[in-house]
This record gives sequence, structure tokens and C-alpha cells, in this order.
Amino acid sequence: MIVHSEAALAIAVEGDLCILRWMDAPGVQQFDTVLGVTQRAAARGPLAILSVADGVGKLPAFGTEELRAGRRMSEGFQTASKAVSHVLIMEGFAGVTVRMFVATLMLARRSGPTSKVFSTLDEGVAWLGPFVKTPGVAQRIVDVYESMR
Repeated sequence: MIVHSEAALAIAVEGDLCILRWMDAPGVQQFDTVLGVTQRAAARGPLAILSVADGVGKLPAFGTEELRAGRRMSEGFQTASKAVSHVLIMEGFAGVTVRMFVATLMLARRSGPTSKVFSTLDEGVAWLGPFVKTPGVAQRIVDVYESMR
């Protein structure tokens, strides 16, 4: 079920699965929104999070404030999630920039859930699937993601 939708970000939560679809460069507001949604959803138990950046051709600009907000979100994942699959479907300079930003956030987190970065949706979904325990949801991850357009 889609719980948040705007031009830059859509969020869906179904059972213990949370999907973040980043369609444009995130700002402080988007990071804080993700933090709030995941914290509320995790009140029922830790989440398996699929975070997909597919803003093809969009050049992100990550400044100090975005880094701080991203770090807050990433630190919030420590208690809210059991696994995070980062799928970066971006090529060229934009893809490199986003990969570096995600790597920085992962390194800044001292502990927490298992996290891994992928370049295709199929790889990211296959890795995350075993962490999704809500009956029937793991088989529908791609369908939920595609409904977020």
C-alpha cells in the first residue's frame, strides 16, 4: 500500500516490507519523511527495506544538509530494519554520485541491519526476498514497486 507519494519519492509499506522509490534527487524533507514512515511502520516489527534510486538522467546535488538528513535516516534504519537492499538504477556521473553517497551513509552507520548495494532490481529483490516474512509479500515485491509509478 502506497503511504507517501510526491514527484521525488514514493513509499509503500506492506507487512514487513517497505519500498522507497527515489525518482529525483532527495532533499532534507524526503530523508525526514522516510525516517518518519519507517519508524512508524517498524513499531509492528523490523522492516525489510528496498530502496530504489531510478531517477535516470537526474543529477543529484548532495550538500551538507542533505548528508546530515541522509545520515539521520540511515541511523534510523538501525532500529527500524532487518535488511536494506539499495538498488541504484543510474548510469554515468549521476550513478557514481549516488553510489558514493549511499556508501558514505553505510559507512557512517556503525552497526545495524545487513545492507547491500545492487545495480539491478532483480538482484536487489532476490537478495531481500528471504528477509520478508509477511506471507505472500516476498513474491510480490516487484509488483508493489511497479505500482509506485
